[in-house]
Amino acid sequence: MKEATTADKLVTKLRQLSKQCVPSAEPLLPLLFRLRGQPYTLQNHFVFEPLFRVRLPLSLTMKCARQVGKSQSLTSRTIILGATLPHANTLYICPLYEMTRRTSNNYFKPLIDDSPLRNLLVDSNCNQSVLQRSFLNESNIHFSYALLDATRIRGVPSDTVVYDEAQDFDPAVIPIIDETMQGSEKWGFDAASGTPKTFDTYLQRRWELSSQAEWHIICKACNKENIPSKEFDLDRMIGPERVIREISIEQPGIVCAKCGRPIDPRSGRWVHHRPEYRDEHMGLHVPRIIMPAHYSDKIRWRTILAKRSRLTPAAFYNEVCGESYDYGAKLVTKSELIRACDNRPNRLDHAITLK
Repeated sequence: MKEATTADKLVTKLRQLSKQCVPSAEPLLPLLFRLRGQPYTLQNHFVFEPLFRVRLPLSLTMKCARQVGKSQSLTSRTIILGATLPHANTLYICPLYEMTRRTSNNYFKPLIDDSPLRNLLVDSNCNQSVLQRSFLNESNIHFSYALLDATRIRGVPSDTVVYDEAQDFDPAVIPIIDETMQGSEKWGFDAASGTPKTFDTYLQRRWELSSQAEWHIICKACNKENIPSKEFDLDRMIGPERVIREISIEQPGIVCAKCGRPIDPRSGRWVHHRPEYRDEHMGLHVPRIIMPAHYSDKIRWRTILAKRSRLTPAAFYNEVCGESYDYGAKLVTKSELIRACDNRPNRLDHAITLK
């Protein structure tokens, strides 16, 4: 009886919110999901709010560091879409089967099973296997994997495709997978997330075609607009080199790239550097240094500073900063090719004149 009463209250709250025409599903998250026994919120993952907006972009690309909550946020978004769009088919793709199995069992299963509204989402007749999760509204989430070959995915109709760990996919398989959405009459959304590697990965190619949003943080002391991207202020925002062997750091966290005073990422906002693509293809860059779990904890912040000294530049920028980085072991990197172009005309008649 107590569970039924709780469910009734939640349904009533959901109906009230639906009448308010809220622009985002974020207020619904504590009512829909439980995470480790607590209501699921974006309190410490505020940068992922755009994933839950009612007005969805046709494409979404997230270029993220490790351990920032991207998989959890992407899972929640995917479940909400499946539970609210009747008869919709979502195709969730990882590069390897083990990644697919882990995502389905460790992320999707707990959120569905522990939801206060589970009885309104699924019942005993709904398929809840590793490779498929169904809902009462006859929507389905199909899981598969396609590192180098998309044969197993051919013929699977979908309305939405999600690419997780997109940096590892062979770009040649993507057009084949995207064809699964061509029969969709209403939707046709796609999303990709991952941790960057080099500049020639599928994830980086998507990022270059996106709106390229960065989390801008204004310093209250000098009014400097800090941009945590390697192209702009990221290195200076981490601060000067400190003694790594210190037991503690008096004031962990990022600082203003101009005046060196502490700044608060919670006061930041998304700024799309290519705003004309915001509705068509939204791109979000999420480095670890703007996440509360890392910048507000002395031990974790000391770990970030230590990694800057101990990891290779490629590993540090990839894993901690969510930035692509070309490896010196490559014969010719994309960055080197761009620098060598020297703005010369890309025409045959011009090339013939060169000696």
